[in-house]
Amino acid sequence: MKILILGSDGFIGYHLSNSILADARFSDVKIVGVDKYKTRTDMLPQDNRFEFHQLNIMEDHGIIDGLIEDCDVLLPFVAIATPKLYILVGSMLALSNCLIE
Repeated sequence: MKILILGSDGFIGYHLSNSILADARFSDVKIVGVDKYKTRTDMLPQDNRFEFHQLNIMEDHGIIDGLIEDCDVLLPFVAIATPKLYILVGSMLALSNCLIE
């Protein structure tokens, strides 16, 4: 089984990847991690069952679409991590929703 974790370098994605790799019950599971950043990922144990792609989901659609097609399970843990960006993007989304209605 192949699991694609979007946001694999974030808090949840990193800890889930680490737990799966450490648990013998998942010895046949391969993890494909995707994240814009690579901070926590470097702390994962070296394991050939983990494959990491440093990509931006806002820009690398074609590559990510291919990874999605190749996996059995998709876990989307992508989040806007910085408060400044969260406020900026959230405000823009709220404004666009108001303009559409």
